[in-house]
Formats: sequence, structure tokens, C-alpha cells
Amino acid sequence: MPSTQTHLHTALLSSREILEEFLTEAPPDAQKILSKSFITARRRTEYRPDYVYKKTQSRIYGEKPSHSHILLRAINDLSETYLRSNGKGYVVQTEIFNEWQHLITKVSPLLLTSAAIISDCNNRCFGKPEEIVLDKISHSSLPTMDCRILDDMLAKRGLAELHMHLNGTTEADKVWLDALERPDNFVSSLKEAFGVKIEEQLQQTSHFLHSAFDVYKLLITAAVLRQYLAKAVFDNERESYMDLRTVFSQDTFIGDKQKQYSFKTHPTIYHFPADRKYKPLAHEGKLLVLTLKELESGDEYIARIFHCYLLIQSCFNSLLIQQQNQCGFDQFQRIADNKLRDPSEKDYEYRFHQIAHHMPGDQCHIEGRFAPKGTHLKNKILLDQIVAGWKNHKDKDPNSNPQKRELSLTAHFIKKEDKHNHPLYRHHKIRQELLMNSMRLHMVQKANSNFKTLITSADAAANELHAGPEVFAPAFRLLRAKGCKNFTYHVGEDFHHLASGLRAIWEAVTFLELSSGDRIGHGTALGISPSLWHERIGGEVIVTRQEWLDTLLFVYDQLRTDKEYGAVASQFADYAREHANLIYHPERRPSLIDLIAGWKMRHLDPLIIFKSSFGTSLPITPWRQREEQLAVQHSPFWDRDKSFDFEAVERLKETEPFKALRDYHEDKNIRENGEQPISVSSDQIPLDIISVLQNKVIKLLNDRQVAMEVMPTSNLRISLYEDYGEHHIFRLLGCEDSNISERPTMCIASDDPGIFATCLRNEYAHVYRELRQKGYSERKALAEIEHLIDNAWAFRFKAEEH
Repeated sequence: MPSTQTHLHTALLSSREILEEFLTEAPPDAQKILSKSFITARRRTEYRPDYVYKKTQSRIYGEKPSHSHILLRAINDLSETYLRSNGKGYVVQTEIFNEWQHLITKVSPLLLTSAAIISDCNNRCFGKPEEIVLDKISHSSLPTMDCRILDDMLAKRGLAELHMHLNGTTEADKVWLDALERPDNFVSSLKEAFGVKIEEQLQQTSHFLHSAFDVYKLLITAAVLRQYLAKAVFDNERESYMDLRTVFSQDTFIGDKQKQYSFKTHPTIYHFPADRKYKPLAHEGKLLVLTLKELESGDEYIARIFHCYLLIQSCFNSLLIQQQNQCGFDQFQRIADNKLRDPSEKDYEYRFHQIAHHMPGDQCHIEGRFAPKGTHLKNKILLDQIVAGWKNHKDKDPNSNPQKRELSLTAHFIKKEDKHNHPLYRHHKIRQELLMNSMRLHMVQKANSNFKTLITSADAAANELHAGPEVFAPAFRLLRAKGCKNFTYHVGEDFHHLASGLRAIWEAVTFLELSSGDRIGHGTALGISPSLWHERIGGEVIVTRQEWLDTLLFVYDQLRTDKEYGAVASQFADYAREHANLIYHPERRPSLIDLIAGWKMRHLDPLIIFKSSFGTSLPITPWRQREEQLAVQHSPFWDRDKSFDFEAVERLKETEPFKALRDYHEDKNIRENGEQPISVSSDQIPLDIISVLQNKVIKLLNDRQVAMEVMPTSNLRISLYEDYGEHHIFRLLGCEDSNISERPTMCIASDDPGIFATCLRNEYAHVYRELRQKGYSERKALAEIEHLIDNAWAFRFKAEEH
């Protein structure tokens, strides 16, 4: 747990209360800043009494400190606490690496690295820090954990990144610099995405942000402050107090701030044209280093400008990085959907440089995920951009061995909420879109051999509560029929009830016909401790009646053939009948067995099987025949000796499971009854039964040789975990006593490295560190890491050779 000193320093560099003082009042003095810093730290860590903060402030800052003193003290203390030089770069001390991960959601790692470079130069008496920063910082500002033996093993083995969304990759420090150069583009992008959810995100970030224009004003203010800072640091030129006040004020006409400056080039390049050859992060690093050196002389003018600049950056970055207190997928989705990264992610070369920077050794596999577009042309343009970015990266990276660097792409389709605006089938619109987009993707692959080999797999991403595996099953079958060999699926990551998350995983594996070599993404429900989930979620869960009925059917179906749980199964059968009676019409309520059979038929395509007549309503095509054949496999009338049996297809419509499935899709009253929210006790399904279900679903994955993608930082932010030690990977590895009897095959990945302020290398570091914390010897912990790396290489979706 971070110290009170660390909390106070972090608050000083990220406080919205201090930023508001800058923007609405006269620039605050040191005492006002300390007061607001106390308020922020107190709000973030309410479990500490006031005197702890006050006495710590007095000890670290003194009784009457200057603005420059408290700012420099905060930056230097944080840098010295977390960072050290390992001779090649700057790394994070192992024992506090988890604290660092939380810190950089609020404070720029580039700022703290710049301070570390100054300290290193002062202590070792070599070189100028403003020159060293140009060589040390290139495509990433993110340090990794200080563990040479782990780094050596990662370099020797090479890393395979299996789950990384190409959009959401760019680090916040880079997006910040791009936004200052082209604020119009970024705010236009935010405005395009603007809606209730984005407005809520702004208001969560700060109560003085209400619109895209408010963000625009902040960016313009920061861009002008950076210009003032550069003039003061490089040329010793100072603006008047009134000019400075005008810049701080958010009420000043925006054009007055813009008219005398061009933001398209970093000010460091104006003063040092020879630096143009270095990367944008290096330019910013040089400005930070020289500014910190000026602060050492007690310059209050620079302190005032610099502090406001850093506070605006922290505020902006909180729109790009999921914060520690932003639990759940909806919070993540706001960041992913606000489009603030879009202008930085127009091309792909820089992203591949950034990713490769954290892939030690000369062998790596990068499996990038992209969302297919709605037209053939848009798909081609997107894929051309990705391919060009990869080629440019390999051509320009001097450390790259093209023969040992692999790229493959996974097309991830987007889960969308059912608006219930179609008179017939559930998710009717998205089902049609999925089939069309699958065909468009196939056509663009067919037209270009490079794309055909590069796109190795299909996935479905976004909020899993919006659309389940049943919606994607027909599209996945279509892609498989068209030659797609590998599949993965985001599932079991976010769920109302833990048992519902397990049901979703079961449905993904069975409905999508996942088999040897396929994977599921996240799968948190498989491993999270039921008691931890119950403790964090509270005593009740709000679900729809249909979702709860489906979950009860799943629980009953999993337990009913297990002699040990026969009595428990009958109890869940009663629960299921109770809810079914409240959903279905009294005159045609299906039996429990028919409901289960109908639920298991949901992977069928309602666009085909519910036509008025299987035999005559649609033209006979190979695709339609395959879908209808799949349907009749559930019929007791199917003659397995016949290749296609129209009679069995027609007679299937008269079976009770088929009628239950049809009512589920088509009956408006059943839909409305099922959508009613109900309160369910979180322990209505006992926790020991949850563990039994976890084992059964893990066994299903293992029997089918399906692997599980694990993203520690992503899961920490989206799930109910408070620290890495609670993550389900350690329970599944057997690090603690649990009721887990089988170990699934797991692969480490990074998910959205920019949104979670991480990289694949650091994800392995978090796992290694926690293994050591849990008592593993160095050798045993490294063996587990090596096994996880082997899993990733074995389960990667490798592009075919030409």
C-alpha cells in the first residue's frame, strides 16, 4: 500500500481541486496548493485520519515552502521511490511495482523518468541529462520492472502477444503530445463520440468538464503554457502576470490564446533544430529535464506554469487510462468509445514500434485485433494501413530480425445491445450485420492473398452483457465454412452473477464450436474466488428474469447427471420452474427438459430456421442446407443415414423444444416478461456449487483443448480485484488452497496496453512478482512463467507462409 507521502505527492501532481484553482481564481500560492492537495489525498484514501496527512505534509514540505520547492520535492521523491537505472534504462523497483502501476494512471511516467535521469547524472557525474534523455526515450515512456533474471528469460524465449487490440494501444504520453499539436482534431473526434456515457465520463473526471469544448479549452491552455514554459526555460523570457492570468482563465476567448502560436511543432525543436531526428517523446523529455533543472533554482514563475501544465495533462490522461476506482466494463467502454485516441491511431507504424520496444529478444509474435468495417473498400483501406505500418516498422527498426517477427490479425466483431425494435428475432439487426460483415471480410481476403494469410482468426469483443455467444454462432460457422481456422471469444469477463459468467463461457465453447487450438478471452468467471466475488458484489444481484432462468437451467443441466448433487439439482429445477412460469404463457409452458433443449438450440440461425417452411421459403444453397442440417440434428426424427432430410426438418417444427425456442425469439409477451429486472440473492447458488461449476467448465475447455487468455491489469481494472494478488490466475495455478481441481491452459496477454498503461512484458512481470510474493522460489516462479510463455507460442494464431 502506498505511503501517505506518496499519496500526497500523487495528489499534488493530479489534483482536480488544485487545477480548478488555477483555472478559476488567481494562481494559488503554496499554502492553498497544500490545502487542496490534502483534500484530494483525503478523498482518495478516506481510511486515514486528518493528522496523518497534515503532519506528513509538514515533514516533507516544511512549514512555509515555496511553490517550486513542493513541486520539485513531489516529483523527485516519486522518481526516487520507484525508479532506478539498470545501466540500459530506467526500471521500477520490484517490491513496489504494483504501486507504480496505479501511480501512472495519474502521473506521467515520462515526467518521473526525466527526474530519474537528472538524479542519475548528478550522482554519477556523467553527461548532460538533456542529452541523455534524447537517447534513452524513443517510442515508449513506460519502464518495466527491475528483474534481470526475468528479462533474460523473456529475451531468450521471446514473447507471443495473443490478445491486443490495435486501437487502444498508444501510450497516453504520446497521445497527449499529439493532442497539443492538433487540438482541433482530437476535440472533433471527442465531439463525434459525444453522448450520455461520454458526458458522464467527463463529469467523473472533473466537475468543470461538461463538453468537448471544455476539453478543447484545456488543451489550448496547456499548449500555450508549454510555449510560455519553453520561452522561460530556453530564452529566459517571462510573460506579465496579466498575460499569464489570461492563459489560465477558461473564460477568455479561445482565439486570443491561439492567435500568436502554432502548435504543430514541439517548442524544443524550434530552439534545437538538430533534435528533429528524435522522437516526440524525446522532445518532451528534454523540455521536462530542462524545466526540472530550472526549478532547482526556486523559479516561482516556472513552477506556476509547469504545475498547471502537469495538472492538465493528468486530467486529460484520465480520459485515456482506466483509473483504479473505475471498476467494470462500462467504465472501460467509455474510454474505448470516446475516440480521443483516434487521431493518434490513424496509422500503425508508431504503434508497432511501441509494441516491439517491450518485446525482448529478436523473436516475437504480435497478434493484433481490428474491427472489420461495413464495406469492402473500407476493409481494404484499413488492412492496407496495417500492412504498411508493419512493413515500415520492420524496415526502420535496426534491432528487428524480419524472419523472427510474426504478425497476424484477428478480426473482432462488436457485441451490440438488442434494442428490441424488430418484431421477430432477438438481435435481428446485429445478426444480419454479422453475416454481411463476415462475407465482406471473406471477400477482401479472397481478393488479396496477403490479407488471406495475415487474417488468421475471428473474435467478438465489447460488452458481453449486450450480446451472448448465440448471436455470433451463425457468423462464426460462416467464417469457418469460408476457411477461417482459428477462433477466440471475449467471455466471462463482466457478468451480473458469477454463475451467469460461467454459463456464458459454456455457451461460447459449445455454441461457437470451439475446439483444439482455439481460445477464450479473459474467462475471469472460471477462476475468481466465489467467496471473494460474493464479498465484493454484496448480498443481492439485479438481473433480468430471462437471464436468471437461463442460468438456473445451466446449473440444473450441469448437476442433474452428477449423483453427488442430485438433491441440489432438484432444488434448482424448482427455482427454474418458478421463473419459467412467470415468463411463459400458462397454456403452453414448456417442460424443464424442453426448456433446456430449446436453450441448447439457440446457436441455430433464426433467420433461416423460423421461415414459414424450411423446404420452400428460401432458395436451396449450401449455406442454408448446412444450417438446416444443424437444426435437424436436434430432432428425434433425423435420419443420420441421409445427407439431408426435408421431412425431418419439417417435423422438427412440431417438437416442444423447437416451439420453446421459437417463443423465446418471437413472442413479444415472453420477451417483455423475461426483460423484467429482479433481485436475486448472490448466494442463492451456494458458493461450493459455484466451485463445482467452475471445475466442470474448466474440464470442458481442457477436453476440447481450448486455451484461456489472461490479461492481469485489464482484469484488475474491470473485475472486482483490488490488487494483483487476488487475480484468478494464481488460484488457477494452484498458488492457494481452493476447490479448483483442474488447471486450464493459460496464456498471458495485454489487451489494450494504452488504456491500461501496460505492455506484455510488464504483464509477465506482475505475475512473476506475485508468484514470488506468494512464496514461490525464484526457480519455481520462473518455471511457471516459462510454461505460460510456451502456452502462448503453442496457441498463437500464426499466419500461413506464402
